[in-house]
This record gives sequence, C-alpha cells and structure tokens, in this order.
Amino acid sequence: MAFDHDRYVEEVLEPARRPGGALSDDPRVRYRVDETMSAAEVTETVRRVRQSWRLARGQLKFKRLVNRLEADDQGRYREIFSAAGRGDLGPLHAALAETAAHA
Repeated sequence: MAFDHDRYVEEVLEPARRPGGALSDDPRVRYRVDETMSAAEVTETVRRVRQSWRLARGQLKFKRLVNRLEADDQGRYREIFSAAGRGDLGPLHAALAETAAHA
C-alpha cells in the first residue's frame, strides 16, 4: 500500500496534538508498518513517514509533536529500523508483539 501523507496527518498527527490526545507507541500506528511487510517495504515506509514529519513541521501546530517523534525515533526506534534496513525484521517483530501484548 502506498504511503499517504495527508491520511497520516489526519489519522496520526492530528489526534496526537489535540488536547488530551496521545501519541501511540505502537509502530503499526506511528510508522504504518506491520508483520506482513518485507524489510524493503518497512524501510521505504519509515522513510516516507519521516519525510511526512518534516513536511508537517512546517506547520507550527505540529512542531512540538514532530520534535518528540524525531527524538523517539533516534532513541527507541533507531535500532529497530536500522536492523530492518539490513534485512533483519526480528527487532521489529519483537516490538510489534510487545505492543500487541500491552493492547
């Protein structure tokens, strides 16, 4: 499925920035990835999501949210997606299983 920036903004960023809104820690929501994707698909989708953040930062209302997303991305998610870039989906599948268990 092709990544849709406008849909991402509507379904992920807008709800997270509203008062009382919460940003999901689930990579399925935050990065639009799932267990059925290949390593190449994960890498491309994550690239497009990060690009979407940069576009959204141009709107003042998303600046703080995007800063938080990028900080989390450099911390918590860096190794998961670096591994996917090398073809190893194990860390991603573990993260997806963990968030599913918490849900």
